[in-house]
Amino acid sequence: MHCYASYLCYTTLVAHLGGARPAVAQAFPISSYIELVKHVARLAHSNRESLLFFRGQGRDYQNKSGASAFYPSIYREDNLSRDEIAYRFRRLESASHGLQQLVKARLLEGSEDLLRIRYVQWSILQHYEVVPTPLIDLTQSLRVACSFAMQDAKSDSVFVYVFAMPYITHRVSINSEQYTVMIRLLSISPPAALRPYFQEGYLAGTYDTTTEYDDKTDLDLSSRLVAKFSIPNKNTFWGKGLRALSPGELYPDDDEMKALCTSLVSSAIRSQVVESKVTSAVGLFLEEWERLEVRVKRLAQRQQARVLSRNESIRVFSETFGMSELFVSEIDRIRRKRDTIAFGASSPTETELRELKQTAADLNATVDTVYSKRGVQPSAC
Repeated sequence: MHCYASYLCYTTLVAHLGGARPAVAQAFPISSYIELVKHVARLAHSNRESLLFFRGQGRDYQNKSGASAFYPSIYREDNLSRDEIAYRFRRLESASHGLQQLVKARLLEGSEDLLRIRYVQWSILQHYEVVPTPLIDLTQSLRVACSFAMQDAKSDSVFVYVFAMPYITHRVSINSEQYTVMIRLLSISPPAALRPYFQEGYLAGTYDTTTEYDDKTDLDLSSRLVAKFSIPNKNTFWGKGLRALSPGELYPDDDEMKALCTSLVSSAIRSQVVESKVTSAVGLFLEEWERLEVRVKRLAQRQQARVLSRNESIRVFSETFGMSELFVSEIDRIRRKRDTIAFGASSPTETELRELKQTAADLNATVDTVYSKRGVQPSAC
């Protein structure tokens, strides 16, 4: 009975695709967690030459042709220029160096691999959302993927994706024939990095590809997508005795690596402010931005149960309080500028810095209005 039901589920999924690639087809609707497990069991049996990994998202992000797209964060953006790619990799290199220095200073147990292998450095920077990297987060836990999909999602349905990847042979597993690299964070992260262990985290990327590539679509993980499911964003999805993992279970509070990565960004900003003695255009701009970032994050955090990253804070703040497209684009523009300065990737002129400082001040005035409408004093934030 169980084998027949599983087979029926699988044939129904194949019929749903109708010969189309999973990235192009509509998501297959799933009503319960046990039903999802049955589909994944058949997929695993049908992809015996590969290992299955999962990713959960509140939205199905698509490219211009309407296909689901899964680009590593460093390559995300339409019409990405070579100059922008080069800048992002310079920033990544600077952040990797900063991470090494902080880890050395803390004498973290089990950090030998992190100090000597760039893929491990990139994995930590990606997993803790410090800077964009050429890697994308996956998990081998279906429950973790479903829990991530449901977090912060406001829609009735969310998405779970299944990827078929080459078998892993090492902690950093490189498959030169299929141009893939897989990093198993559970066995290569320092014990101080709790998040990968709670999330059963893996990172995937295209091997030996950085700023040079022939076709950007080669970097899209959708070529390895074998199924795309939509699941109801409801507690009833889990069934008896099951539930989504809580934010505290996915993002443990006492994660020393999280604190270290947060200080990595903060120390980069502070060093710029100290060097500029707070009186130069650099220092004035960075002070104004830090005030803006802190206040946006505090108000955004009130809307969410789990701890938000800085990028998530900006998104939640903008969506919650109906900020204009101009506000969103301007805050994104000066955030990018702040990062280039903080990580030493650019040296803007004094005129440019004055303009950036004024833009940050104008954005702060807009935030003042949001606080005022809610009866909160900006000074209290």
